[in-house]
Amino acid sequence: MASMAVFDRPFDNAIDRYLRSLDLSTVPVDIDAIAGALGVTSIEPRRLKVEGYLGRSPNQDLIIRFKTGARPERQRFTVAHEVAHIIIARAQGREIQRSVRRDLERNNAEERMANRIAGKLLVPERTLVSQLRGSAPGWRTVDELSRLYRVSRTTMLCRLREVTSVLAVEFVIDLSHERSHKVASFRIAYSEKRSLRFLRPPKDEISALLNSRGVGAVHSIDVDFDGRAEQVRCEGRMSRNVNGDLAYHVIGWHLPSSGTIDMK
Repeated sequence: MASMAVFDRPFDNAIDRYLRSLDLSTVPVDIDAIAGALGVTSIEPRRLKVEGYLGRSPNQDLIIRFKTGARPERQRFTVAHEVAHIIIARAQGREIQRSVRRDLERNNAEERMANRIAGKLLVPERTLVSQLRGSAPGWRTVDELSRLYRVSRTTMLCRLREVTSVLAVEFVIDLSHERSHKVASFRIAYSEKRSLRFLRPPKDEISALLNSRGVGAVHSIDVDFDGRAEQVRCEGRMSRNVNGDLAYHVIGWHLPSSGTIDMK
C-alpha cells in the first residue's frame, strides 16, 4: 500500500532537489528517457480500466503501463504520473515493491502530489517562463505551448498557476444562456501561494468581462498580488464547462520584469 507520509514543505523541497538532478532541458521533455534513467525498463500500452499503473515485472524490473487508445497527451501525463511515484518513493527512502494501480490502493495525498510532480516534469518552470517572455498572454499562447510541450490545455493552465515566476488568473463564468449576461455561477483561480485582491469587487469585474466578451476579447484586470499592484492582461472566449454548459473562460498572466516574485 502507498505510504501515508505527510507531504510538507521539507518534503516538497526534497522533491524539487530530486527534479533538479534530472535533465529537463529539452522541449518537449523526453519522459520515456527520464523513466529509463530511473530504472524503468518497459513502457507499453495495455487494455486497462484505469489510466495506468507502475510495478514490477516477473524478473523484478520496473515497468509502466498506460491505457490503450488514450490521447497522446494523456498517455504522456500518465507516464509522468507513474514516474512521479518513483520519485516520491525514493524521496521517502523506499523503492516500489509491487504493482500499484491508480485506484483505491493509492492514497489521495500521494495522487495529488504525483499529479503535481508530473506537471513539473512535463512543463519545467525554467523553460516555460522563457517561452512566456516572448509571448502575449492569451488562449493562442496556451494552445501553442500545449502543443509544444505535448500536454493538455488543462495541464498547461495548472502549470501557469503553479510556477513562482508568473502571476496568473483564470475566470470560468457559467452562463444561463449564450446571449444573456446572467451569471449562473463563477469560479476564480489564481497563482498558488499568493494573496490576491481585486481592486474592484469581483462581481463588477465579471460584469465588465461579460460586457466586452467576444472571440479573442482582450481584458485588463487590476489586482493586488501579495501587496503589489499589477495589471494582468487577459483573453476570454466562449467554451463549455465540465458539465457541458456554456461558459465564458478568461485567462491571463503577468511576468514581473525581474523574473521573480518574492515569496512571503
